[in-house]
Amino acid sequence: MIANRKESYVKDKLRESFINVINNRIERGKSSLIIGTYGCGKTGLLRQIKPRKRVAWVNSVQPVHLILANILDQLGRKVNARNLQNKGLYLDMVTEQSFVLLIDEANDLRPEFYPYLKRIIDSGSPAVMAGLDDGKRNIEAYLSENVPDIHSRFRILKLQSVGSEDLKASMTRFEPDAVDILYGAAGGNMRIFHDLCDDCADKAVEMKSEKVTVAIAVMFV
Repeated sequence: MIANRKESYVKDKLRESFINVINNRIERGKSSLIIGTYGCGKTGLLRQIKPRKRVAWVNSVQPVHLILANILDQLGRKVNARNLQNKGLYLDMVTEQSFVLLIDEANDLRPEFYPYLKRIIDSGSPAVMAGLDDGKRNIEAYLSENVPDIHSRFRILKLQSVGSEDLKASMTRFEPDAVDILYGAAGGNMRIFHDLCDDCADKAVEMKSEKVTVAIAVMFV
């Protein structure tokens, strides 16, 4: 019976290549931008980045002073996050550190953060960002048009959804044809795909089935 419904992160050749590129660039102090459509696995890829340096995550919806304060907090420096007037001081403190900045949902960053990001990158702490490349929500186009000096500091890596063959090779608790059915129903959106897989895995447990079969998969599409 299926005991653990969570599958491990699937690394196809593209993702393995991107992880190597990003880690090598981090070692050289260089920044990277992962772009892709909704649900293609940008956040999952970002979580696979394991640099030797310390890491600080950015909550992209926060104002600048909170972003800087939270970076310092993750680096072991406690400051008064409520003080709006200390952005300059916080930036000086951040640029004294050596770390890697990880930014998910980069489309949500406020324009006023980019001058601070430039200073952080130029101080020797590289950034790895992930964002959408869909229509008006195109982070690369936004950076190119509005902050080209930031855009020029990033290597652009376009992520595609994992192919069904790579998924089938890793999802041993699913019949291969069941994976194809669920993958097709998700339309390449990995978030939807994993939700469907979770539903199917729960059903398999309920039915005391060793695997998610085609019969189970078609119940959810």
